[in-house]
Amino acid sequence: MTVISEQEAKQTGNPPSQVREISIAHSPDSDDAFMFYGLAKELIPANGYRFEHILQDIQTLNERARRGNEQLLQMERDKVKKWESRLNELKTPREYAALARELDIAKKTNQTADEEIKRLAIEHGEVKKQVEAGEAALAEKETVVAREGTEIKGVLDGLRARMVELEAERERLVALCDRSLVGKYERIRKQRGGLAVVPVVAGTCKGCQRNIPPQMANNLLTGTEIMSCPNCHRFIYAADEPGTAASA
Repeated sequence: MTVISEQEAKQTGNPPSQVREISIAHSPDSDDAFMFYGLAKELIPANGYRFEHILQDIQTLNERARRGNEQLLQMERDKVKKWESRLNELKTPREYAALARELDIAKKTNQTADEEIKRLAIEHGEVKKQVEAGEAALAEKETVVAREGTEIKGVLDGLRARMVELEAERERLVALCDRSLVGKYERIRKQRGGLAVVPVVAGTCKGCQRNIPPQMANNLLTGTEIMSCPNCHRFIYAADEPGTAASA
């Protein structure tokens, strides 16, 4: 947050009007917005003042304040030089004391402005470093995102191409199957969450996790008949090696 109107008034030399305008420059951050909400919405008495709100980022505000202080400092230095040149022209001690007092005030003002400029310069440098570090980190992340995005796109394109191949193969195989069998398969797939064909391992249907009769397990290993689980009615096939079910 930076108040700039008082410095600008001194620089321009304009006389004060009945309604004094004060420009308040601050960042659009939530904390500054909270502090200046009452002024911005005219919820508090202004008492002869009008406030102009200038929203800018902190780095810009600090740079603007630094320039304003430098201009003010230069003006005060010019005044000091002018008054010092007049010291020899003074005729009375009273005039000399008055001018010496003005010189002292101007020198203190110069010192304060110079210290403020140095403080703002340090703060500006720190903010600049933070911005540069943030921009570097952002650029690095954008590079990673772009690279990973390209990799993901390549994987997705490969999967889409594979899906097209599998769909074409499925359509070819469906055309070779018995229609009633295909109809039963589609009905079971819809009823069982998209899973119509499951293996049988050690006599257990992996669709419903229930055991099938031992003879059915043996037939799965030795026969060619298409069989269904007596519990969940999914199509089943043997995942065991021949002889495993019989020995069990």
